[in-house]
Amino acid sequence: MISLEADEKECHLIIPRDVVNERRLETFVQRLREESAAQDAILAGRPSRSLSEIAASNEMTAADADRFAASLTSGWWARNQKRFLPEEKPGA
Repeated sequence: MISLEADEKECHLIIPRDVVNERRLETFVQRLREESAAQDAILAGRPSRSLSEIAASNEMTAADADRFAASLTSGWWARNQKRFLPEEKPGA
């Protein structure tokens, strides 16, 4: 069972080893570190991450990106096609 203990200064997350593999745990911890660094940057008035840093951490494959782009395009078209196509008249 995963548990969380917290006091005024710290949080302790307890995760049994049989619940998560090492790679997923490392990914989780890295994201927490990135979130912490981003919060520190925001509080200091700096951009949290550059575009190149965001791109470097991207795990999306080209096929994933193509599917995502297609879903965005089809959704946009479904919402906006009436703006570009003439209205069909009954019996025409």
